[in-house]
Amino acid sequence: MAGRGLERLRGLRAAELRELVTSSLTPVLRPRLYGEGLGLLEQHRARGERLYLVSATLEEVVSTLASELSFDGALGTAAEIVDGRYTGRVLFSCLGKDKLDVVRRLAETNQIDLAHSTAYSDSSTDLPFLEAVGKPVAVNPDRWLRAIARERDWPVLEFRPPSTRHHP
Repeated sequence: MAGRGLERLRGLRAAELRELVTSSLTPVLRPRLYGEGLGLLEQHRARGERLYLVSATLEEVVSTLASELSFDGALGTAAEIVDGRYTGRVLFSCLGKDKLDVVRRLAETNQIDLAHSTAYSDSSTDLPFLEAVGKPVAVNPDRWLRAIARERDWPVLEFRPPSTRHHP
């Protein structure tokens, strides 16, 4: 699936995508962020916990968003770039077991104890990643993750899309 998505980037200059992501951050991406999620970030930050954004989304998007939100780091799907242009090929997909592998390497490199870490996800594809931490949390989970979270007594959070919030 990641390969099909990246195929659309074939020929695009990497600098163009970075510019597009940066210019879209405030008008497009920022308003789509869940207020509840931003609140959780602040709670973790107040406790002195390190924050990493790990997503199957393209690394350029993930790292830009992570920087904007003051995460300590970010990991995402890596696309091949030759002569400054995307080839359409995936170098590394940050999905499923691959996500777990990269998180384990991150934890080892940064001396992070996953047993004392919290992870949030909405997808059952992240099950290996969620099982590796001491505090897995399902957020707006797909039906499979919702069932697993119930079975394992993991917290399930429901965030409302920003457009449905009522403002006084």
